[in-house]
Amino acid sequence: MKNIDTQLEKLLGEFSDKQRKVIDGRFGLSGATCTLQEIGNTLGVTRERVRQIEAQSIERLTEPIKQEFSWLLDAAEKFLDDVGGVRCDDYFVSDMCGVAGIVDTDNVDNKLRLIFVISGRPNFQKEKKDTHSFWYKNKKDRDKAFNFLKDVLAFFKKHGKEISKLVPMLVKDLSKLPEGKLDQKSEISALEESKSLISEEFGCSVEIVAGSNEEKARKAMPGKVGVLVE
Repeated sequence: MKNIDTQLEKLLGEFSDKQRKVIDGRFGLSGATCTLQEIGNTLGVTRERVRQIEAQSIERLTEPIKQEFSWLLDAAEKFLDDVGGVRCDDYFVSDMCGVAGIVDTDNVDNKLRLIFVISGRPNFQKEKKDTHSFWYKNKKDRDKAFNFLKDVLAFFKKHGKEISKLVPMLVKDLSKLPEGKLDQKSEISALEESKSLISEEFGCSVEIVAGSNEEKARKAMPGKVGVLVE
């Protein structure tokens, strides 16, 4: 079991108090993340000065983090290999705590994000209008996952009506259908990562629903994640 606090403290130990406060606030090492303006108000400097301090500190931390946490970065990329190369941010960070055996670390999610973001391993895609933030090992894996989802969407768009009619004809009680290989957490993760693709394919807004009172959701397959299209 590992505690990353000691390693992070070692790297930040040579930083000035102002630099540490900027990194702490921007990455939320002690709790919630802060805006440039919020940190500037605390330190009595402009938001532009905070941005400069942040950039300088990140540049200074990059190589030391790559060296000090090489074991963690290797584990992260191996994990992504095992799950197909792409993983939604929240699930990835949570999974990495178990994969890397990290314990007794406060605000561990933000500390892991600092390590991964500053090192550049794995790659990180920030949240956009139609997608949540996610991690990916390389562009090839990202594109492969997105192309697969496009193919799946195209198939169901073309054959959705036939499939919806066929299942009740073959199965009297839908609740008796065997469970899929993916658990709900994994299904939600995959769907969240593909919201923009679904939205683009069908020209609509998309919400991923796990548990809903919507009439259509109640008629859907029990225990499965719903995609609410409006």
